[in-house]
Amino acid sequence: MRLNSLDDLRPNKDKKYPYLLNNDKKTFKPFKSFFSENRIKQADLYCLLKSTFGPPNGFMTFLRGNHSSNFIQWDYSFKVNGCFLDILASERFLEFRLISDNEESINISEEQIFEFFETQINNNKESIRKVKGELEHWDIFINTHSRLKESIKKIYDRYSNVQLKQPITIKRPVVSRHEQSIYMSQFKKYTKDILEKKTDGLALRMLIPVVGESLVNLLFYLLARDEIRADKRLLDNFFRNQVDIRIKTMHLNCKGLIKPYDQNDDRFKNFLRIMNTRNDFLHGNVMPVSNCFDDVYFDGTIPIFNEEKDMSVEYMEQNMFQVDDETINANYQYIFDFEEYMVENVTDQYKGQIKLVIESTELGFNKKTNRIGVLFDNTLSQTMMIIK
Repeated sequence: MRLNSLDDLRPNKDKKYPYLLNNDKKTFKPFKSFFSENRIKQADLYCLLKSTFGPPNGFMTFLRGNHSSNFIQWDYSFKVNGCFLDILASERFLEFRLISDNEESINISEEQIFEFFETQINNNKESIRKVKGELEHWDIFINTHSRLKESIKKIYDRYSNVQLKQPITIKRPVVSRHEQSIYMSQFKKYTKDILEKKTDGLALRMLIPVVGESLVNLLFYLLARDEIRADKRLLDNFFRNQVDIRIKTMHLNCKGLIKPYDQNDDRFKNFLRIMNTRNDFLHGNVMPVSNCFDDVYFDGTIPIFNEEKDMSVEYMEQNMFQVDDETINANYQYIFDFEEYMVENVTDQYKGQIKLVIESTELGFNKKTNRIGVLFDNTLSQTMMIIK
C-alpha cells in the first residue's frame, strides 16, 4: 500500500468504532501505532486536514467535551485500501494508528506515513496558511501573581514548621562535660533552625508585598478600558505610578468595578504598610533607628547590660528581628485579606472570570485582540493504554 496524494485518504464516516474491535467485542483488531515526536507539527497537519476534509471526523472527536481539557483534542479517521488510518492528537503527542482485520494488510511503514504528510504539508502551504489565519492564536505566559502566591504558601509552610527551641540555660561558669555536650548539641540545632527560619522569613517579607502588587497589575490589565489597553503609553503610565495611586485610580481606568477603592479600609492600609517595610528590605535600608534589636552601656571598655543573658543565644535570636512569627503571620494574612478586598469590588459580570484567572498558573494572550484568557485548567492529563 502506498499513499500518493490526499485523494488516497477517504474520510471514515462511521460514528462509532466498530473497526477497532473484533466481532467478539473483546479483543482489538491488529493495529500499528506510532508517534510523531515533533517530526510533524500538529498545527500544520491539522490545518492541512481541515482545509482538505473539513472539521475532525474521528470517533474521539465525538467524545470530547466543549472545552480544552480532553484526553484527545482532535481525531481524524480515514479509510486507506482496506485499512483504517486514525490520527489523534493531545497537547503532548500526535499519534498515527493503522487498523485492519489482519496484520498482513497493514503494509505501510511509519516512515512512509511521515514522508507522505511532510510532502503534503510542503505542497499545500498556502491552504495551511489560510486555515491557520482563521484560528485564534494565543501566546501562553506565566501568571506571575499565581506563581508568587504558590511560592509564598510553600515558603510559609516551611517557615511555620520550624519550631525554635532555645538550648538549656546554664547560669554557672563551671559545668560538667556532660552538661557542656548537651548544651552544644542543643545550640547546634537551634542555630540551624533559626538560620533556616530567618532565610524563609526574609524571603516572605520581600515576596508577600509583591504578590499584592502583581494582583493590582493583573486586575488592571484584565479590566482596563479598551482605549487604554490599546495605547501602550497609557499602559506604561499606569504601571509607572506608585502602587497606592494605581489602586486609587483603577475606577477611572477600568471597567467592571463597583466603586472607587476605599483607602480607609484596613485591608488597604495593611497592604501599604507591608509595601513600605518591604522597600526597606529591598533597598537595603541600613539606618540604625530602623534596625535596633538591643542596647548596651559602656564604661570605657566595660559593657554593662540591662539584663542577664546568654550572649550566644541573644545574638542568634537577632536573626529573627523583623521576621518573627507574629510579624510573618500578620503579613501573610494581610495579603490574602488584600486579595479579597480587591476582588469583592469587581461586578458580578466579571468576578467569576477574575477569580478563575487569578488562580490559573498559565494564561493566554491574544495579540490581535489584546485579550487575556484561561486556555487550560491547572491539571494536565495524558492518556495511555495499559496492556496486561
